[in-house]
Amino acid sequence: MALQMSCSSIEEEGSVKDSDESLVFSCAVRTLQKLIPGGQDIVEVDLLFKETADYIIALERQVKFLRTLAGLYAISELDSGSNHCT
Repeated sequence: MALQMSCSSIEEEGSVKDSDESLVFSCAVRTLQKLIPGGQDIVEVDLLFKETADYIIALERQVKFLRTLAGLYAISELDSGSNHCT
């Protein structure tokens, strides 16, 4: 609980003293653990960073797929709209 309170106070203040760097790092790790699926079960920081990178790549692939799908849908809508005019 104390770590959470400290993390939120860091976010509010916006500046960090050199002595607080380890706290900032701990807060960043906890934030990543919350954001990454299954991240709260990962205790090794190196593995958490690897999982974070893998997750970012997976999200980028999903965005690319959805953009492609949306483009195909838009083309389909244009084609079906032109058939109604003839």
